[in-house]
Amino acid sequence: MIYPYLSIEERLRRLETDLQNTRDTVLGFLPKDLKSLFKNYWHCKDSQQINEWMKSFLNKVMEVATPEGNPAKNEVLVYDQRPRVLCPLCGCGSHNVVLQEGFLLPDGLMMHLTGEKNARQCRVMEAIMPLTDDHFQAIQLAETKAQNEESERRKSVEKLYQVAFSDQPVLIDECLYGKCPRNEHELIWAEQRLRELGFQLVVEGRVTKYSIERQDFFVLADPRSNGEILFRAYRMPLPKRGRGKLIRTFSIQDKWKTDLNKKFEMRLTGTTG
Repeated sequence: MIYPYLSIEERLRRLETDLQNTRDTVLGFLPKDLKSLFKNYWHCKDSQQINEWMKSFLNKVMEVATPEGNPAKNEVLVYDQRPRVLCPLCGCGSHNVVLQEGFLLPDGLMMHLTGEKNARQCRVMEAIMPLTDDHFQAIQLAETKAQNEESERRKSVEKLYQVAFSDQPVLIDECLYGKCPRNEHELIWAEQRLRELGFQLVVEGRVTKYSIERQDFFVLADPRSNGEILFRAYRMPLPKRGRGKLIRTFSIQDKWKTDLNKKFEMRLTGTTG
């Protein structure tokens, strides 16, 4: 046990101090130009600058890893005519025993530095990146707060869409998860497609709802995303309070031109014939 003579609280504080000192020490072992570039994280003011800083730092590490950057420590190891190098930070190579030692340039070394695609991350990167946590988390919290405030402001004045039975109405570009919202012309086109499928368009104040009611199903349509119309089907009867029973989600692609009613019915009922 480390520091057995201390209380649990004092032991935790001492271990936190030791960990911080260790990280600072590891950072101190970096080459001067890499260390200076890393410390520039403190100048980041928003997420875009964080991404640019990270890209710049990783690119510099990749530059140092090339034979031209440091031929004495980064000898190219040839297995299949593609260059391989040892990590310039931790000195490790590939853990694949079938291959010769070294990471492929550039993808193999990049995965090692970032830990992407389940790669075993560079221990030096693991040690120094937490030094940025306090600063970066403060930026992210401030941005999240600003985004939430802007979202609430927009919801007080802009058009909203009821796309789920029990959830609050959403903005045209809210919760699309990387997909692009439709422009006005594209939305009119999607609304016409919904009318052809039998959907009703109901506007209450600033809230628009696209729905169709059957004996067994109640369906809400979400036409906001360019490229497809998303549907959420709920079991009838709908509850007067609480959440409806969502039984199926499916979509109709914009590029589909024929048998739309048949395709809609098959997806609504879960049939394949």
